[in-house]
Order: sequence, then structure tokens, then C-alpha cells
Amino acid sequence: KSEITIFTSGTTGQPKKVVHTIGTLTRSTRISFKYHSQIWAFAFNPTHMAGLQVFFQAFANKNALINVFNKNRVEVYELLSEYHVTHISATPTFYRLLLPVEKSYPEVCRVTLGGEKSNTKLYESMLLIFPNARINNIYASTEAGSLFAAKGDLFQIPVELKDKIKVEDEELLIHNSLLGKSDSFSYVGDYYHSGDLIEWMDSDKGLF
Repeated sequence: KSEITIFTSGTTGQPKKVVHTIGTLTRSTRISFKYHSQIWAFAFNPTHMAGLQVFFQAFANKNALINVFNKNRVEVYELLSEYHVTHISATPTFYRLLLPVEKSYPEVCRVTLGGEKSNTKLYESMLLIFPNARINNIYASTEAGSLFAAKGDLFQIPVELKDKIKVEDEELLIHNSLLGKSDSFSYVGDYYHSGDLIEWMDSDKGLF
């Protein structure tokens, strides 16, 4: 099995080494002829989980990757126009870099956010910049990769993961079958305590 070692961000302590297989890194990769014309803006560090997942999504479908990582605002605008970018996955910090709104990019049809908290004001600005885009919020971690997406800013555990993810005392617990390998992981039974706390917005519908 091919394995890739990556490190957590260290925002809650010392960075942890996590070993992933190609299988765990590509669990959320979608492959189809209908994706072949996508053009991706590459806005993440390529050695981090989010960067690797964007890379594999594009690579698997033979898509162009346009490097906008660490580019300034003017450079990003120019690259989006020059290469007719259709898909962007980035942190809210990256999208705030594009403000104030100067022009729109109607060719962009999918925009995803992840890694940080967002807000309604940013969503509204993004809709002005990318008027034809569907906007999704992604929950992912270095330990597990992408787990679920939201329309807007509310998440819901997908049906296929209901037996792999649970919530205890408002904390997300992730089944060990979804994780990479690390000596730093500690489990309660078969579940890893992510340290990520949620707030229920509609517990009956499972929205948080």
C-alpha cells in the first residue's frame, strides 16, 4: 500500500504525524466523464490534507490545476480570468482576500470553503463574485480527511456515515475505520475524540 505522511496544523498543540493510504486520501474523490472539463484553482498548501484532496480530485479526472496558493489579490483575479477557472476550494481567509468585490466570475460553478469558521456576510460577498456558483462548506480534518459537506453553513451527518460518526457532549467522535494511522491517537472504544465541538441548530433534523 502506498502511504503518505502529513502533519496536523498544530493549532491545538504540537503537530501530530498522521499516515494515510491513497485509499483514505481519495475516499471523497469523485471520478466521472462529466468532471473532465473542470479547471481547479489550487489554493491550499499542497502538503496539507486539503491540498492533497484537491490534487487527487483534479488528477483523477485529468483536470487542470491553477496555482493560486500564496498569490496576492490581483494575481488571483488575473489567474481566474486567464484560465477560466470553474472550481475553487479554499479557506474563508482566501475568499476574504478577494474583497471588496470588484468583478464577477460567472464561469466558476462550484465554490467550497473549509478549515475555518465562516459567516453570512462572506457568503453574500462570494455570491456576488461567483454568481453562478454553488457554495458548499466542507468539514474535514488531517486525521480523517473530508467527512461531510453543507449547503450554506449547516452540517448534517450523511446517512452512509451515521454508524461511523457520533456526538457526545457536543463533541464529534469519529470511528477508527475513517482515520489515518498515528501514535498520537487515543480511542474510547473504537472512536476517536476529535476535539471539535458542535452546536445543534435543529437536533430533530440533525443539523448543526
